[in-house]
Amino acid sequence: MNYFEINQYLEKPVFKIFRMDNPALPISFLYKEFKIKGRVVIDEDNLEQNLIFYAQGIQNDYQKNLDIKDPSILLNEWSNKGFLRRTAPFGKIQREYELTPAIEKVFLFLEDSNKKEFIGTESRLLKIFDLLKEISFFIDSISQIFY
Repeated sequence: MNYFEINQYLEKPVFKIFRMDNPALPISFLYKEFKIKGRVVIDEDNLEQNLIFYAQGIQNDYQKNLDIKDPSILLNEWSNKGFLRRTAPFGKIQREYELTPAIEKVFLFLEDSNKKEFIGTESRLLKIFDLLKEISFFIDSISQIFY
């Protein structure tokens, strides 16, 4: 990959989120609201209220001042950056939000990087047993020759 190709990748929403001032807020909030709660679509009022409570919870739990803007402005920013898809369903007054494939990739990346490395203890133990069987078979073969 050359400089130009890498620069193009960095402009994609998957990488843009990590270059934000506070990427932990949208990632953790969206993960909680959509993935943990098992939702596909959330209406705007519900998402805004939950964002307010979530930010207050972070400020209380971690004594971190997030300097949260108006939640509707944040949701619009996240939509414009490609983290959320904002729709206005026919017949409904309220807009709805759903995750984009870009943020789904961010979740997958973080989940994958958080996995603990698997140490193949069982397979190593099985290999030891196989070697012991071979040794036992070899010893039996030799003992039959000499006795």
